[in-house]
Amino acid sequence: MKTKLFTLALLLMSAGAMAQTADEKVIKATIEGESTAFYQRKPDKVLSYWLHAPYTSHYYTEKGMGYVRGYE
Repeated sequence: MKTKLFTLALLLMSAGAMAQTADEKVIKATIEGESTAFYQRKPDKVLSYWLHAPYTSHYYTEKGMGYVRGYE
């Protein structure tokens, strides 16, 4: 009986841990979309995923690039 209760408790805990909130799903979709656009070499689409604000920053590690602050 204890084994069955323990197994049931493990199943319930793992089901709760695997559930995603709506925010998590949106964040994952945004990261996936930006990454896909990056690998397809579509700079306008990549930038569409970024906030257009002066405090936005990004760091590139490619040759010839560096730290970029602000959207423009």
